Amino acid sequence: MRDNLLAVAEKTARAMADLPSVMGAIAGGSLGRGGTIDAESDADICMWIRGNAPDAPLVARVWETLGARALGAGDYELDGWEVELSFQAFDEAAKSIARLIDREEPDADDSTAHWMAYSVILWDPTGEVAHLRDQLKRYPNSLRTRLLNRACAAMSKPVRQAPVLARRGDLPAFWMAVSDFSRWFAEALFALNRLWSPGPKRFLDTHLERCKNQPTNTRERLTQILALGEGISMEERAEEVERLASELNELVKK
Repeated sequence: MRDNLLAVAEKTARAMADLPSVMGAIAGGSLGRGGTIDAESDADICMWIRGNAPDAPLVARVWETLGARALGAGDYELDGWEVELSFQAFDEAAKSIARLIDREEPDADDSTAHWMAYSVILWDPTGEVAHLRDQLKRYPNSLRTRLLNRACAAMSKPVRQAPVLARRGDLPAFWMAVSDFSRWFAEALFALNRLWSPGPKRFLDTHLERCKNQPTNTRERLTQILALGEGISMEERAEEVERLASELNELVKK
């Protein structure tokens, strides 16, 4: 299925490459992050541009030529797959990554770097896209420190809340706390291991195993915390959340 989705992404990129200002293309999302591709996966395509984005009628004409079906909100279906397409300023992305990696500015935005690190290059006639992505082979110490501090601080609140909510039997609020904990736990774990964050999707079945430094049996323990109907009480889940957080904090201190 991956080959089929990739073929659709490449077909779209090739067709859009003739539009004004376009100078490259990558695919993120399911194709970029890795892991299993299924029928619900989509092609998340970024067309890199210099200058103004192509006019909407021109883009619509390309979709029509491809035989794509509009799904609304700018998304299309092509050859049975959903495609999300955006046009992004390449030079702005390059500046953002330079601020983050070359100059290590403390307030530099890191969202572009995380997203681009998990991408497949679809079209790159000048090699500039590959060159920019190669910059992401270095994970700056300043970013690691910043993200670890942010994630560990944010994680502490749901860790405190979980046992209180479990004792109250407040199920909706408890699951919200567990969800928040899981998100920040993952962010801290990626930063600890100097890995760009791929986001929450495919965390347990694909990305967790890439983290060399992690608490013992993290996957099994998180699965038990998050799984429904496994014969484990809310209080026991909350205790495991506290233990995982404590063990991660100890790894961060090393």
